[in-house]
Amino acid sequence: MQAKASLVARINDGTGAFPFVSVEVSRRGIKLPVEKDGKFFEPDRVLGFYVRYTDNGRRKIEKVGKDP
Repeated sequence: MQAKASLVARINDGTGAFPFVSVEVSRRGIKLPVEKDGKFFEPDRVLGFYVRYTDNGRRKIEKVGKDP
C-alpha cells in the first residue's frame, strides 16, 4: 500500500501562530500565492514547505525547503 503524502506550507499570517496550509501542486509546480481562509499570501510570507504523511499510524512532517 502506498502512503498518501501532501505538501503543506508554513506561513506568516501576522497572528504569530504560523499555521500550516495545504498547497496545490500541478504539473507546472506549486501554485502561488498560497490561500488560507480567502486570504492570499505571497511567496515572501512562506516560511518553508513540508511533506505531511502517515507512517505506521503516526503523522510525520518533514521539511523539504523554502524554494518552491
